[in-house]
Amino acid sequence: MIFSIKNYYKSLIDNKLYKNILVLFSGVFFARLVPFLLSPLLSRLYTPADFGGFSLVLITSALFSIAITGSYEYAILLPKNNIKAFHILIAAIFISLFSALLFYSLFFLLKLLNISYLHGNSFYWFSLSVLVFSLLQAFFRLLSYWQNRNEKYTKIATATASKGLITSPVQAFLKYFQISQGLFWGELLGQFLQLALLAKSSFSDLSRYLRFFSIKNARKLLIRYIKFPIFTLPSDLLNFVSAQLPIFMLAIFFTETTVGWYFFAHKLLSAPLNMLGNATSQVYLREIAAHKTNKAKIAEISFDIFRKIFTIGILPFSLLSIYGDIIFEFIFGNQWLIAGEYARFLSPWLFFALIFSPISAIFQVLEKQQIALISNLILLILRFASLFVGAYFLQNATISILLFGASGFLFWVIFGIYTLKTAHVKLFPVLKLMLGGVFFVSLPILLIRLLLAL
Repeated sequence: MIFSIKNYYKSLIDNKLYKNILVLFSGVFFARLVPFLLSPLLSRLYTPADFGGFSLVLITSALFSIAITGSYEYAILLPKNNIKAFHILIAAIFISLFSALLFYSLFFLLKLLNISYLHGNSFYWFSLSVLVFSLLQAFFRLLSYWQNRNEKYTKIATATASKGLITSPVQAFLKYFQISQGLFWGELLGQFLQLALLAKSSFSDLSRYLRFFSIKNARKLLIRYIKFPIFTLPSDLLNFVSAQLPIFMLAIFFTETTVGWYFFAHKLLSAPLNMLGNATSQVYLREIAAHKTNKAKIAEISFDIFRKIFTIGILPFSLLSIYGDIIFEFIFGNQWLIAGEYARFLSPWLFFALIFSPISAIFQVLEKQQIALISNLILLILRFASLFVGAYFLQNATISILLFGASGFLFWVIFGIYTLKTAHVKLFPVLKLMLGGVFFVSLPILLIRLLLAL
């Protein structure tokens, strides 16, 4: 915050680490830009209930896409040579395909046992949608880590941007011409195009290593990196479930409209986390893997990333946490006012997740996956308890979201400090930076709203 804007951006451009982050960020930025610009239109074409039903398909498929890879995508970055990494990639693709078909079979078993709450066409539509989306997302993530390993960030960015450029326009087009399931078909087309472009750009690299593939060597490598499915996979699943828990619990205790309000608010607010956070995590993971024995270098890289993300995010998240209801009503219409209220409660949690989550990738590099697993289990318990109290005992969706956001915020404060200490970052500069942001940015914005309310 002290350095000038000119020097700040020069430090980004001159640093290879941030060049790679900016390349990945640019792809995700354009992937999110078009949906964001069309959000006011989509919010008027589709109802909160439409978004609520669609979110259940999207979130369930995203959950399965994490499960079916066994979290072996992280292992692709670790071997010293590409032949071993190629073995892991191919093995993970087959594991994903087999696991997806197994999950699909379980869907039908639930149907036969009459356990599923979905019936008729709804069941077949839901289960097939989950199968297709989960495979598309899993394959894309695996290929992304392969390209990340080889520093082909432009290819990842191009494929990611293509999805955003086509998904929302197609969804708006289909709804305008009254074609049913427009949200679904637009998402499907976007995800397919994204995967197709990345697969095409990866083919020439992968074909060179195909003759070296050995099932025996693949099995050895899967065993070598067995910690990822044992510790990282449950950790990732717990983290995802705890983050998306409101979708499932609001669907049980309240209406699809309530689910739609939450999904819409969370989707817009989590965009920075998906854009900047994920792009930073991928590059950070690779850089730390290259310097895993150099504590000073790890501390330098970690604090530098923390400082820059905090500086970028403090202003927009302060505005959303204080003026979220006003912003949402003005941009998206009166029916999304409650979504704006939800946005206010979620903003502090998502901001702290944004600034700390990239650095938490250090546990994967240090092969301390059990720490991430335990922390995510604690987070899941906290979030479930907060939602259950609000939904079951208080029977109030707004209080449920408020308690959910508060539990996430509390977790990331504690876990973030622990993560920084693991990365050998001194805490005093971190505390100084954060207090400065609150005092000079957040507090004046809050005072303005309080004065206007008088």
